[in-house]
Amino acid sequence: MILKSLDRTDIRLYEYKLTAIPQKIKAQLEFRVPARGSVSQEIPIVNSSSQEWKVVATLEQSKGGPGGDNFKLSRSQMLVKKGLTDYFSLTFRPQWVC
Repeated sequence: MILKSLDRTDIRLYEYKLTAIPQKIKAQLEFRVPARGSVSQEIPIVNSSSQEWKVVATLEQSKGGPGGDNFKLSRSQMLVKKGLTDYFSLTFRPQWVC
């Protein structure tokens, strides 16, 4: 931002740098698949901004109990270029009844 006095004897230049922290997005998916079968869901990440995004995905699931270790992510992080769409692939593969 440039501020100038009317007689142009005082000129000030201000540069602002901002960092925005986006809100966390929560979603719910429901998977139905026979035991020992598998189903995958592509989760799109749409970057319509003018900068590339570093996206990190975490998958929390119970260990050892019913439903533990049945979900797999194709990758845990990605770099989505500006104006493009990339996908996380989430696979559900139950070993037995969950």
